[in-house]
Amino acid sequence: MLKAYLDESNSNKQGEVCLVAGFIGNQEQWESCVEEWQQVFNRRKRKALHMTDLRWNERTKEFLNEIGAIPDRHNLIRIMGAVNNQDCKDLIEGRIRHRQAVPYLLSMQACVAHVLQHLPEDEKVAFVFERHSAYRQSAQICYDAVHELNKGNTRLHSLTHVQKDQAIALQPADYLAFELAHYFEDKDSKKSQWGLSILGNGEIIGARLERRHIRNIVDICIKKGLLLPVTT
Repeated sequence: MLKAYLDESNSNKQGEVCLVAGFIGNQEQWESCVEEWQQVFNRRKRKALHMTDLRWNERTKEFLNEIGAIPDRHNLIRIMGAVNNQDCKDLIEGRIRHRQAVPYLLSMQACVAHVLQHLPEDEKVAFVFERHSAYRQSAQICYDAVHELNKGNTRLHSLTHVQKDQAIALQPADYLAFELAHYFEDKDSKKSQWGLSILGNGEIIGARLERRHIRNIVDICIKKGLLLPVTT
C-alpha cells in the first residue's frame, strides 16, 4: 500500500494555475521522512509549516533549503496535476453550475489519473488531501467526482481528506504546491528561487492539462451526472 499526501494552490482561481501536488511513498518512507522533518522543526523551534505565513528573510531561505531536501532523502516521489485558471474560466464558467465550476476538480483528476497510470497493476494507493473548510462544499463535489471517474481502477484504494494539523506529511505537500504555483507564474521570482530545493532533480509524475483534456473531463462529468449543467 502506497500513500499520497497532497495539497493545493490557487483553488480560489487566483494566479496562473490551480494545482494539486505532493508526494507518494510507502509507510516506511513516510515514517522516516516525517521523523526527520519533525526533528528539523524541533531543532529550529518552529511550528507546523504554512507557506503563506512565512516571513521571506534570509533565515527563511536557509530553512526552506534544509527541509526541501528531506523528501528526496527518503525516496518519496513528487506528483502533481495542474490546470490554467484562464482555461477553466473559458471552458467551464457558464457551462456548469457556479459552485461546481472549480479548477480544483480538474487538478485532482489530472494528478490521480497520472499516478494510477504510472503504478504497477499490483500496487494500491490511498490519496490523502488537505481539507479546506472555506471550499468544503465544492471540495466534496470534487472528491466524489474524482472517485467516480477512477473507481474502475484497481490501483485506487481510497480518497480521503484531513486537516493539515492531523498529518505532518501534508506539510511537504504544502511546500511543493506553493513552489510549483510560483514557479509556473514566474520561475525567477524570489519565492520561486528560494523554494527550488523541494523540486530536487525536477522529476515529477503528473501533467498540466491542455484545453482539450479539460473539455473532455467536463464532458464525462456532465454525462455521468457528476457535474450539473447551467439551466436556462
